[in-house]
Amino acid sequence: MRDKMFEPLDDYEKELMEELEKGHFKSIENFEEEKERYSRCAKSTAEEIEELSIFKEKLKEQTGMDFIYFIHKVVVGDITLKNLQTN
Repeated sequence: MRDKMFEPLDDYEKELMEELEKGHFKSIENFEEEKERYSRCAKSTAEEIEELSIFKEKLKEQTGMDFIYFIHKVVVGDITLKNLQTN
């Protein structure tokens, strides 16, 4: 099952193919440029998901906190950048 973070990209891909079928691209070159832009965006998103996954694993190993709890602590101010640098 694909990660929910990919859903916007999946929606965009579907929209892109629908536009192609309707003839909204003035040329194949325009379509190829749009495909390339989509590909770069998808690659970037996948890399960010991978980095976040690694961060979540290290956070759990080093602090025992899960990611959502960590975010909560940051939002309420219990954890600051200064706290993290001293620990």
